[in-house]
Amino acid sequence: MSTLKVDALSSKSTDTDLAITADGSGLVDIETGFKVSGTAGVPTADIRDDAVTLAKMAAGTDGNIISYDASGNPVAVATGTDGQVLTSSGAGAVCAFEDAAGGGAWEVLDAHTISSTDTEFTFTSGIDTTYNSYVIVIAGILEKTGGAATLLVQVSDDGGSSWETANYRYHTSLNTDNADTYVGEGSSSNGYLAIGKLASDSTACTGGWFMFNDPATSGQYPTFQWNVSGATSSSAVGGGVWLSTAAVDGIRFYLSTGGQLESGNATLYGISRS
Repeated sequence: MSTLKVDALSSKSTDTDLAITADGSGLVDIETGFKVSGTAGVPTADIRDDAVTLAKMAAGTDGNIISYDASGNPVAVATGTDGQVLTSSGAGAVCAFEDAAGGGAWEVLDAHTISSTDTEFTFTSGIDTTYNSYVIVIAGILEKTGGAATLLVQVSDDGGSSWETANYRYHTSLNTDNADTYVGEGSSSNGYLAIGKLASDSTACTGGWFMFNDPATSGQYPTFQWNVSGATSSSAVGGGVWLSTAAVDGIRFYLSTGGQLESGNATLYGISRS
């Protein structure tokens, strides 16, 4: 005569209907198909697809990512810091959050939208020893008063409280009114850098870039390069230097006529090397 083996069951208010396993080794929840008693545990084959929800997973650390270690066991990848990227550490190693490497980048440091009430636009923050090179990109620049005013540049070494009015050396090659010849303009000692002429025709905005290098490096003259152009104003390519070893921490753009600007925008970038 055979004997039916039954595991003891402690009934709770949350229990559902149970059935005895065929081999008598435990009890099975009829609704879920999970083994609920005995010591053998739940066979993988007995777990339904999608049965384990996020709510049933053990709590972890905010920002961690689940991966696998060299033994194939689950492991939490530690949370990185803002701006880091997840990278592979190669075969047999857990991936990790690390700083992005190589390539360099243009970092936006400041930006201006120019209106018809502006007589100048300046950059007096973000210029320091963080970057070796800085670029100001201008786009859609117009003057309000007409007369093809020249766009001039001065620097500051006191955060824009005052602007240097001497010791600029520069040279610009100008192409005016679509001519096929160039005119040189420059000075060995001037009160500003002259980087190009602006148009007042709304279809002929001036755009381009102005770069300066090592502005805050002790013992070195800061150098400048530019390339600007417009449809009815001149195109200009040039370079210059401020003959001082003081640290530059501000840049000012204004008009030779003392007039007003009309519109445009300008953005300051710091160029990182890695």
